[in-house]
Order: sequence, then structure tokens, then C-alpha cells
Amino acid sequence: MPADIQTLYAAPERRPSLHRSPTGRSRHIPIHDYPVHFSGTGSEYFRIWIVNLLLVIVTFGIYWPWARRRKLQYLYHCTWVDGHAFDFHGNPRSMLRGSLLAGVLLAVYGMGNRVAGGASAVLIALLMVALFPPLFRGSQRFRLANTSWRGLRFHFTGTTGEAYRALLVPLLWLLLPGPLLAWGLDIDLSQLDRRGTLRTGTHAVVYQAWMLGSGVLFSLALPYFYWRYKRYQQGHIRYGQEEMEYRATAADYYRLLASGVGVFVALFLAGLLLVAGGAALKRLVFGSGHASFGMMLALSLLGSIAGFLLALLVGRHWFKVRLYNLQWSRTGNRHLRLRTTLSLGRYLLLQFKNYLLIGLTLGLYWPYAVMATRRLVLESTVLRARMPLERLHGSSRDGDNDAMGDAAMEFVSFDFGL
Repeated sequence: MPADIQTLYAAPERRPSLHRSPTGRSRHIPIHDYPVHFSGTGSEYFRIWIVNLLLVIVTFGIYWPWARRRKLQYLYHCTWVDGHAFDFHGNPRSMLRGSLLAGVLLAVYGMGNRVAGGASAVLIALLMVALFPPLFRGSQRFRLANTSWRGLRFHFTGTTGEAYRALLVPLLWLLLPGPLLAWGLDIDLSQLDRRGTLRTGTHAVVYQAWMLGSGVLFSLALPYFYWRYKRYQQGHIRYGQEEMEYRATAADYYRLLASGVGVFVALFLAGLLLVAGGAALKRLVFGSGHASFGMMLALSLLGSIAGFLLALLVGRHWFKVRLYNLQWSRTGNRHLRLRTTLSLGRYLLLQFKNYLLIGLTLGLYWPYAVMATRRLVLESTVLRARMPLERLHGSSRDGDNDAMGDAAMEFVSFDFGL
């Protein structure tokens, strides 16, 4: 263990907690706070990133599972709690087999939506709906079973039936209406452009109106669907004999969405006012000559663009910070719980610095930005324990090596950073 980390965790903070005993009397249970420490550096991660990227390119992607394992092992080894680092034990050969199978399935789905017509497209959509829940469960089982801390493996206890209950309705709603409507209206799906817009045909208006309405309704239901997804994902994490609970509610996600919409609108208006204030200042300094229609149109367009970019960049990071604090602060049980206090101000300043340096270095600063962001996020997290960690016991055996589900999830959101 590095000396600085050993010193950091020499004496975890203890706080008294008031609880009721079975007799009704109050008793104090000490709470031990174990802060998360991240020891990774940008220079070390840059070497891993550049080597992984080159090897993946020269091997036409075959090296990707080994690259991913190397990346995860470095990130886990640099994450410390109570003087113990995490570890990742995934088997790259198993990950490669899973990646190839997942790639074939996703290629069939992508090509099927473009080439297949009628009932074939509907069957392909139903196949993906049927396969996604067990694949997602497999990804959680693989990742957690191959993650260890203090010599014990994590485990995922969610069942396939629970995965279907959490994911089936949103998957059907998201994947099935397009192919089903195309089949009913006898629409050739090969006429869809990259944005999913029907280029020609007498049923184009009906198709687009149906998809737009379905998309609006799905967006309104999305916080509820996402809450069910996170409850399944984080409410079945087991470490030792302790199984986590997820205590966030659907109402928390709707409140977060409403706040996010408010922040987005406020930032958009701030961008408009910023441009309008600049134009007013120009008139005060250089005189109040009559502005042409073209100038007013240009200022309006510039204000709209500035407002949209401000809302997109700042609002997106605001949402990420609030979502992180909500999800992980509500994960735990009566013995183990996480407390997250990620600061929006510090996060925004760091991202501004990262964007600036990535642009100035033509992208070479990206690994350093990843490390800086990961350090800020992880070190805003504290493990709160109402029990001695030495009492945790469980399995240290080899984990689940069925990597197909994990590979499928990685294909859906492929990490080009490796």
C-alpha cells in the first residue's frame, strides 16, 4: 500500500448515531466514515490509453477486451477505501467471445431495421426486446462478480424475471412501434434516413406523427422507467453478507427532470440576455445608429445559439452532478451507505479547464481530463459504515465469466477512450 494512502486511512472518522434498541432505549452506534481516495495520474493513464488505442487499431479490434481489462484494472487499483484498493478479474478471452456474439446480434438488429420489411422487422425488434433484459442482467453479474475489495467479490442478485419486469415495457415502447407501424402501413424501412425520417411515401405523415407522439409520451414516462431500471441495477448489489437497497423514488426523478428543464430554460434566456446586453453596450459606446433588419436577425440568431450552447454545456453537467448525488446517496442499507457531495461549482470549473486544454492540445489532454474528473467525483464520496468492516464475509472465488451481457452493454455505449 502506498505510504500516503496508508496515512490517509490510519484513523477513519467516527460519528455517533442514535438508534433504538429492542427494549425501546436509545443507544449510540458509532458511524465510521471511510472517504474514497483516487491515486491515478494523467501520465500513467495516458500511456495505457495510447498503447491500448494503437493495439486495438492494428489488431482491427481484436485486442479490445484486453485493452478494456487493462484500463479497468488500472482504474480499480487506483481506487482506495479504508486502505484497500479495488481489483478487476475479468477474463479477456471470455470478454472477446462475448464481444463477438454481442456484435453479431447488434449487427443483425441494425441491418434488419434497414433491410427487412414487414413482419421480419417486427420479429427482429421482438428478438432484441426478449434478449436485452437477460443481457443486461448478465452484464451486471459479470462486472460485479469480477470486482473485489478487501479480498471479497461483489455479486449481483437480480433475477432474469426482475430484469424483464424493470425493462420490458420501455423496451417494447422504444423498439416496437416503428417496425409495427411500418408493417401495418406497408412502409419500406429502407426509405428511412439516418435520423429515422421517412423520405417518401403516401404514409409518411402518419408514420412521422405516430413516432413523434410516441416519443413525446415516452419522454414523459422516462423518469419512471429510469427509476425502475436504477432500482433493479443498484438495489441488487451484494457485498459480503450485505445486500444494498435503492431508496430513491420515481418522484425524485420527476423533480430532478422538472428542475433540469427549469435550469435549461434559465440558461437559454441567460444566453439571449448576454447577447442583447452586448448589443446594448455596443450602442452606448459607438452610438445609437439605426440597426438594419439583417443586423437584428443576426443578433437574434447569435443569441439563440449562445443560449442553446450555454444551456447544453452547463445544463448537462448540472444534471450529471445532481443525478450522481441522488443515485449514490440513496444506495445502501442500515449497515453500509454511501454519501456523495459532488460540488457543481468545482465540477463546472474542472470541465471548463478540461475543454480548454483538450482543444489546445488537439485531444492529447483527454486522458488527463479523465483522471482529473474521476478523482473529483470519487473523492466526493464517503462510505459510511455502522459495523466493523472486518465483520464482512463472503466469497473470494472466481467470478462469473459469462461476458456476453457485459460486452453487449459496452457495444451500446462504446468507450473510445479505452
